[in-house]
Amino acid sequence: MICHQWAFLSEEVGGKLRHHAFSISFGLGTIFNALGVLVAGFAPDFLMENFGISPGIAYRLVIALALLQFILVILLSLSLKMCPLETPA
Repeated sequence: MICHQWAFLSEEVGGKLRHHAFSISFGLGTIFNALGVLVAGFAPDFLMENFGISPGIAYRLVIALALLQFILVILLSLSLKMCPLETPA
């Protein structure tokens, strides 16, 4: 893991750079949430038409994939390590 001398969201970073990091984070979160909703909306019909899966199983698969995604995000978040912040002397 690579530790930088400062984190974008720490007090050591100026307000402008911190605002930029928050803006990118929220923007990416919004885009990926919208893509997830779009995929979840089309996936059941896609599974039913292309693979002949029954509607009940198609919707269960979509919900199972969403739950799997949440579990993966939680596990990845737990695997992050905190880097010590080195303050200049």
